[in-house]
Amino acid sequence: GPLVTASILAIKEADMTDEDIKIIAVEKNPNAFITLNDKKKMEKDCPLWSKVEILNADMRDVAASFKGQVDIIVSELLGSF
Repeated sequence: GPLVTASILAIKEADMTDEDIKIIAVEKNPNAFITLNDKKKMEKDCPLWSKVEILNADMRDVAASFKGQVDIIVSELLGSF
């Protein structure tokens, strides 16, 4: 949640519209995945949270299969290898 929230705050600070962005949150921890989905539901009035796609996966697997352009990647590495 904190990194997604920080990303949304940065988008607001940059004065971007919600048409300009797509946020993909990749969360390996199943409990954190549930927490992120709950946070998205609680923030339903925030149009930027509606642009968040939450994946329950390992970043290494997602990165290998991702097709498309990425402008910014924000990652929290905790040594979960």
